[in-house]
Amino acid sequence: MKYLLFIFLSCITATAYSQNYEVGGRILKIPHPDHFYNYLGENKDIDRGLIRAAAMSNNRVLATFCSKQDLSKVMQGKFASPNVTYSIQVDTRYEPIDITVEDFQELKKQFKEAYENQELLKQFKKEAEGNVNDKAERIFGKNIQLKLIPTGIVGMTTNSFTYSAFAKMHQNGEQKIAYVIATNFLIDGKLINLNQTVRSPENIEKIDASYLAWIDKIEGK
Repeated sequence: MKYLLFIFLSCITATAYSQNYEVGGRILKIPHPDHFYNYLGENKDIDRGLIRAAAMSNNRVLATFCSKQDLSKVMQGKFASPNVTYSIQVDTRYEPIDITVEDFQELKKQFKEAYENQELLKQFKKEAEGNVNDKAERIFGKNIQLKLIPTGIVGMTTNSFTYSAFAKMHQNGEQKIAYVIATNFLIDGKLINLNQTVRSPENIEKIDASYLAWIDKIEGK
């Protein structure tokens, strides 16, 4: 009974605390996705993997969310790769920098041009795969081969740019496929990276709609 109460209280704590993050000396309030709970800080071994994975993109993890069922597994130390996760991260190279709305509009323009220009997209894809595969082997000591298949722009607002891709990962002869939808979001002068990863994706339109509902929530809609 005490253990069940501990899990329940942990869920409540995760729900409340996960909304406030310090980025570049500034406190940002970011709502969490509905019915998902921040599990960063609940298990040191899992944290270590999350931090290493984010480091491959020069990112710092602010929060990573899973379902209540998966959270209970984290608390018991039985966590395996969940089917759906959300994440809030910040690129450490840009964290100290205050970005203006005008700067972000230019950044959005560049992203849009890259996604609409097939040659630029191929170049970006090749560089991204090379960087991730090289860093994964150095950080994890494993031979991991990643293939990215960009699927395009999902949505744009004044303060956000959302895009998606399929990721195929080959490791030890096994292939895994995931659908990743990500957002560059300007929040109070700070560039925040949001994403959702869905393993074994089925209904892409439903996934996009659910994720964009979270973006709308952050926008205050």
